[in-house]
Amino acid sequence: MPKNKDALIRYRIINRCLLDYKYVSMGYLMDVCYRTFDHEVSRRTLEKDIHDMRSDTQLGYFAPIKFDFYYGAYYYEDPDYSIDKLPLDHYDLEALSFASAVLDQYGSIGIFSTFSGAVQKIMNTMKIKRQLDKYPEVRCVGMENFPVIRGQELLPVILEAILEHKVITLEHQRFDSDEIHHHVVHPYYLKEYHNRWYLVGYQPENKRIQTYGIERIRTLKANAFEKFIDIPFDPEEYYRNSIGVFVSDEPPVDIELKFTAKQGMYILTQPIHESQSLVKQTKKFITVSLHLVPEYEFISMITGWGADVEVLQPKWLREKIENILRNTLELYKK
Repeated sequence: MPKNKDALIRYRIINRCLLDYKYVSMGYLMDVCYRTFDHEVSRRTLEKDIHDMRSDTQLGYFAPIKFDFYYGAYYYEDPDYSIDKLPLDHYDLEALSFASAVLDQYGSIGIFSTFSGAVQKIMNTMKIKRQLDKYPEVRCVGMENFPVIRGQELLPVILEAILEHKVITLEHQRFDSDEIHHHVVHPYYLKEYHNRWYLVGYQPENKRIQTYGIERIRTLKANAFEKFIDIPFDPEEYYRNSIGVFVSDEPPVDIELKFTAKQGMYILTQPIHESQSLVKQTKKFITVSLHLVPEYEFISMITGWGADVEVLQPKWLREKIENILRNTLELYKK
């Protein structure tokens, strides 16, 4: 029997709670579900969910969920288990194969073109899988392996709130703080960057657009009854002068970078930013220009290239990178 959307979200909530806290009581699961769905989820429903996760052959989770009578809580008998790590069976692969063929057919149309990179990866993966199936004893392909990031079970709830103009209340914890902050957010956009998802929305308390890492959201609830503030938000324009997810109020500047010839070829084939243009190319170096706000993500890229890049302009950015590199070198002199 096909599972409805709410049931699938509950499975992910149960899975995430068991991964994050090891021992989880039924009361806590009910509380998290209430904050997620904005209505009560009964103990009987969650007990059935846990039973299905353990034994439903159509789901195929066969989750090793046990109950500890001493703690009065559920836990994973195998601490490395997660429903996100399950391998694909024959039917899953057939379904993916069909879906990838459809996406390939309509890849240049409308919304599909936005996800052309993801579609191409699905197509390539399926083609490689078919070829490797003929030679099961040979290991000759290494696919990039992304870790499972917490909070992805919130994506359907957030997307629904964006589409239906529902105000979100959430509790968010920054990486550099033990304190959890409460926020009211009018959600506009979901953005993925480096395999992490971010919620972008208007924060009325600060009267500005703010960004929240999904994996740092501890609780989230959508409210359909609070008036939604719908200010004009164009994501393409909002991120035009930025790299990554965080946008500065500072104006963009003209930047000139000089790369070694080898590193420069990588930069030409995979541009840093849409504003990138070639200034000069020789056998020894490649110089490019950019027009953006040089914030944390950009500076991290520059320092990460080390001796393969030199900042030519502006002077203040060149001095900033020089100071960062000097401070880094001092760490290795101790």
